[in-house]
Amino acid sequence: MRWLHERYAACRRIAVGVSVPDARDPAVTGFHRVLARDDGGTAAPDLSLAGAVSVTPVLGVVLAPHQPEYGGAGRHDEVHAALTGWLAGLDCARVPLDTRLAHADWQRCATPAQFVSALSTMDAVVTTRLHGLVLGLKAGVPVVAVDPVAGGGKVTAQGAALGWPVVAAEDVADTGVLDARLKWCLSPEAVADPPVPRLTALVDELVGAR
Repeated sequence: MRWLHERYAACRRIAVGVSVPDARDPAVTGFHRVLARDDGGTAAPDLSLAGAVSVTPVLGVVLAPHQPEYGGAGRHDEVHAALTGWLAGLDCARVPLDTRLAHADWQRCATPAQFVSALSTMDAVVTTRLHGLVLGLKAGVPVVAVDPVAGGGKVTAQGAALGWPVVAAEDVADTGVLDARLKWCLSPEAVADPPVPRLTALVDELVGAR
């Protein structure tokens, strides 16, 4: 801040909505005027409270780790680079989620129920992981599923078992395909037709058969 005062010495400098722990600091006194948010004696609401709230879709992102069992067919690095690059260009809130459970790590869920609860708050899920697909649908949230394995791996197989479309590794660089899939997942049609009852029936049928 002090360097900025020197660099722009010819400009009129005003600080708005800032915290002032020490009013005598040259970083503070270098301004022509300071409209403090708090200064140790008084406090005012932060400026971010002003204006209307603009809401964007919230996407849960569940990426698979490297899966050596697929050998040279694994395209995880390429697929994730294309997928995250596409995500970065979207007007949305992105929430990284990990299906691995950990009781001692506050950043991860400790139980499957906690993870499904987190997924249920999302508008859609974007995943390259089998359980991102399955648990997203279990939570009643539409899923943009991408298989990171060339030719199709477990994600494609699970999509077929559940009757849910999966984007192939070979198509992940086509943003038009991803855009169309996400648009449908965020549409009223996708929300109005939750897959949970359908999946529950499939599971009951499977359990009954055994």
